[in-house]
Amino acid sequence: MKPGEPLPFPNVIETERLLLRPPQPGEGAEVNVAIRETYDDLHRWMEWADHLPGVEETEAFCRSASDKFQDRTDFPLRVRLKEEGTLVAVMGLHPRDGEVPKYEIGYWCRAGFQGKGYVTEAVKAVTRVALETLGANRVEIHCDARNLRSRRVAERAGFRLEGELKNHMRAPNGRLRDTCVYAMTPPVPDPPSVVVEAAGYLHAVTLREVSGRNVRALCDLSLKPGQERFVAPNALSLAEAHYMPNTWVRAVYAGETPVGLVLLDDDPEEPYYSIWRMMIAADHQGKGYGRKAVAQIIEYVRGRPNATELLASYNQGEGNPAPFYRKLGFVETGEMDHGQPVMRFSLQGQSQEQKDDRPSDVRDPDSW
Repeated sequence: MKPGEPLPFPNVIETERLLLRPPQPGEGAEVNVAIRETYDDLHRWMEWADHLPGVEETEAFCRSASDKFQDRTDFPLRVRLKEEGTLVAVMGLHPRDGEVPKYEIGYWCRAGFQGKGYVTEAVKAVTRVALETLGANRVEIHCDARNLRSRRVAERAGFRLEGELKNHMRAPNGRLRDTCVYAMTPPVPDPPSVVVEAAGYLHAVTLREVSGRNVRALCDLSLKPGQERFVAPNALSLAEAHYMPNTWVRAVYAGETPVGLVLLDDDPEEPYYSIWRMMIAADHQGKGYGRKAVAQIIEYVRGRPNATELLASYNQGEGNPAPFYRKLGFVETGEMDHGQPVMRFSLQGQSQEQKDDRPSDVRDPDSW
């Protein structure tokens, strides 16, 4: 993209349940109804909601927002149900620094449509456009530290909490507000600690979102004979994750090749996080991929709210993954979860990179 060219933001973004479109003149009355329905929440969290606007004021705002979108200087969006066309949320992707380039996402969900995952679905789609279409090197979400719903949206969309700005600004009610800064950046070449060099292999190991582009390849991955009693097929794992709240799902890549799948119980209200499924395909075992995947999970969990420990459980039997986890620093807790022994990794000790630097002449048992 040449300097001065308009940013190539699409006019419509479609997700499984939603259509995201720019605001249009004449929408003021509809948006005003949504604001009135949601005003208690908006007045508590949003800087601009210091008063209840009239229809004319909202219409003027919609027209101004529409002009900005057409000029490609800002990207306000209306989030509607794909089938009914009902307005369920208002959001925007806002350019912050063209040199980086860096963007910020803002959003609010209409009362009556909260808790259904609509905003998370929309944020994921807009983030993908920012990273893949606009070439963003950084996308941020800022929210009041007390706004737990907004924080969960950022976290479930895969953003990482980078910091909390104390007494950052005044909230609409006048109190001092702490602001959480969440961010997402595109995949970058891995540092030496996450490049696998084993048995003649040299591949960067990354954890990536599961999407329509890689789900079939993930479902086609298989285990060695006899390992099915320890790990369910990836198709079943993905189906279960779809219906289980607070599940963080990532594909394990070696270079540009999908080699496995990890599922993490990711509930920011709990002090622990848990790997509840991990799979490395038969053809890619014994190359260190599983060890590096767990190392990245540990570093991800270190940045999560309230995290003090990472748990893992396993099915008992000959060939189980306990030695694999034990080598990475997990210890037996003596507890059982649904008949499975539970192991624990303390997040308050040395980093996983330090553990990876230990000399070893034992090949990693990377069956999981």
